[in-house]
Amino acid sequence: MGYRQNYFKEDLGKGNKWKCVRCRNWFQKDMIDIDHIIPKSKGGSDKLWNLQAMCRSCNRSKGNKTNHTIIDLVRHNIKRAIKNLFKK
Repeated sequence: MGYRQNYFKEDLGKGNKWKCVRCRNWFQKDMIDIDHIIPKSKGGSDKLWNLQAMCRSCNRSKGNKTNHTIIDLVRHNIKRAIKNLFKK
């Protein structure tokens, strides 16, 4: 199973609507890209902690930039941890 399928499997509760982490707009699942917070070209992995939902437009404009990588990664991991706390 690829990283895209793993990401969607992990976040099942969202149904078919996904929010882009950059523009904050909602999109259908088939219009969302799964972005690598730390790009693979910069040593990033396919692990869930390095993935985020992003609309195609935002993902294309981000490219493999890393100017906000650490902030994005920390924010994403905090949100995921909080979400998991309230799942139980």
